[in-house]
Amino acid sequence: GTESIFLAMKSIRDWARAERRGGDRPEVLVPYSAHPAFSKAGHLLDLQVTRVPIGPDLRADTSATRAAVGPNTVALVGSAPTFPHGVVDPIEGLATLALGHDLWLHVDACVGGYVLPFVRRLGYPVPAFDFSVAGVRSMSADTHKYGFAAKGASTVLYADPRWHAFQIYDFDDWSYGRYSAPTLAGTRPGGAVAAAWAVMRYLGVEGYTRIVADIMRTRDALAAGIAALPGLHVNGTPEGPILTFSAERLDTLALAAALRARGWYALTGARPACIHLGMLTAVHVPIVERWLADLKDAMHEVESGQTVASGAGPGYGG
Repeated sequence: GTESIFLAMKSIRDWARAERRGGDRPEVLVPYSAHPAFSKAGHLLDLQVTRVPIGPDLRADTSATRAAVGPNTVALVGSAPTFPHGVVDPIEGLATLALGHDLWLHVDACVGGYVLPFVRRLGYPVPAFDFSVAGVRSMSADTHKYGFAAKGASTVLYADPRWHAFQIYDFDDWSYGRYSAPTLAGTRPGGAVAAAWAVMRYLGVEGYTRIVADIMRTRDALAAGIAALPGLHVNGTPEGPILTFSAERLDTLALAAALRARGWYALTGARPACIHLGMLTAVHVPIVERWLADLKDAMHEVESGQTVASGAGPGYGG
């Protein structure tokens, strides 16, 4: 996923150079919730990545983004969904803004690209986020997430071949002749690509739909169980398989520690302080009731002072 995002950012930079836009350091506006890979790519590609505050619904704020557009802005980013909160940014609103200013719009669908279409197929509300939205120029989507392929395999997609052309590195000033490469690695292993092809051929549309139905039933059961516990609430309105929840009176890190003591892998997020259930898969179907029971016991343990926060704070790497 990081390389897919990097290559999209490289395309943005080279397009801006070709169009003589963005000055010495073209600017890309991303929501505060956007993946760190955008900032990493900006650092390596000499792009100014500016994080724009998100709204109270945890989604990209189109009004704040509009106000942030400046003379050096060349691109906007939205997520489908965001990794921190699992909500889909208002891609249609961002696309309208991008078209009005002739800006590149990239959609980070690394998590959702291979699951949200099936969520929608099951009848859940999923806002438009892909090339059906005029103004979206590129997308990143990980086959090694909800495509269920082996690590690491991802895709970067373009609405038009002319945008893809900016991704390619082309060189001819050496003894052998022309060298052309569309990705960072000149030679890469084909195993993950072959696995992605094989699993898609094996599952097909019906197979993915069946698996995603199990995932969404699990998500709904977890969300309902969490909401039924006093003092807990799900953050935002997640459309897909990522779920986060916060506690009104309890220390989130202590609650996570109590869950870990019971054998659960409990990730924590920082803003807002939360426990992050991501990413849910069909293997979680049989453990929902046991996990909710352990969560209830963990809450009582933290309330009584038996468990306090321990270990590192919220973090993520990969």
